[in-house]
Amino acid sequence: MNRLAFAAVVLTASAAAAQDTLRIRDPKDGKISEKQGEVVTLTHKLVEYEQDLGGTRAKLQEDARNVVELIPDQNGRTFDYIQAEQAINNGGWDEAIERFEKVRRDARARDILKQMAAIFVVRAQWGKENPAGTIAAAKALRQEKGDSFFVRESFELEIQAHLAKNDIAGANGAISAFEEKGKTDGMPDWAKSAEVKRARLLELQGKHRDALNIHRKYARDRDAGEEATLGELRCLKEIPDWSALNTKSESVISEARGKKGVSPRLLTGAFNGRAEAALNAGKTKEALLDFLQGAMVLNKSGETSLEHEAALGGGAVACAKVAAAEKEKAKKDTYKHRAQELLEELKKFYPGSKMLKPAHEAIQAVK
Repeated sequence: MNRLAFAAVVLTASAAAAQDTLRIRDPKDGKISEKQGEVVTLTHKLVEYEQDLGGTRAKLQEDARNVVELIPDQNGRTFDYIQAEQAINNGGWDEAIERFEKVRRDARARDILKQMAAIFVVRAQWGKENPAGTIAAAKALRQEKGDSFFVRESFELEIQAHLAKNDIAGANGAISAFEEKGKTDGMPDWAKSAEVKRARLLELQGKHRDALNIHRKYARDRDAGEEATLGELRCLKEIPDWSALNTKSESVISEARGKKGVSPRLLTGAFNGRAEAALNAGKTKEALLDFLQGAMVLNKSGETSLEHEAALGGGAVACAKVAAAEKEKAKKDTYKHRAQELLEELKKFYPGSKMLKPAHEAIQAVK
């Protein structure tokens, strides 16, 4: 082969190389950066990708724990994968599941597509509110590829699914399996996460002081800190310890001020905590403003969470209380109408919420 022909082969191969995108969080400052290359190894420990550097293929590595998102090369997606993505975006869960299952069985599909298809099946089952399907899909993912990049997420969604069924024993079994997998595979951060999840089970059993001790143990931990802090805020409300709740909430809000990339969910939990303390102190309007931060301002992604649910429910109650205290009819009607809007949002996103009843009663009390 002459040099010109060889150069043409190199250029063609380079052009054909996939350009996947890795969104990586710096473990030191939390900043997100993007890197591109063809993902060739994808596990829960390591992500390897190749880049073309002057006609030479260079292999680079990232700790999988720092990779927060994977975006497969647009041109390398199969027909079924593209159709499944469109179905997900349109809320067509069943079609998405069917298409992603085809991708998993497609011998031509790259490993990154197969792994992402597997976790999307789990997510879609959860999205269509099918706990049993979520559990089955999560287990299938791990059985098919025990070192999948998405092993941890599969456990987390399985645990949520057990809790949605009020199956404490099932959730505890999934947590134990998650913890054991972490020990076997040398992932100590998984053991921390498992303990925090066990604290959530204690919360559901009404053992808030026991749960609080665990949450406080990990509140400053790099891996489990966010979940533990949110758990601490929930427990302080339930005990209740209004002074400690207000102090902790203020601390989270103060630390987040001026920082980029702070978790909206964590901030929502902190605003909720401060709002609950204010509501208990009779500062209803201040409470309402804080609840609205989580209900309307911070939840830009539209994702459901315990914190968003609490913001909507607490906001509806606070708004109704403001309405009840107003003497001027126009203002009273305005606040009551706003409370009803928040209640409708709560019904829409959390139809089984325990906060529906107190919110409805607070609105009914407005005369």
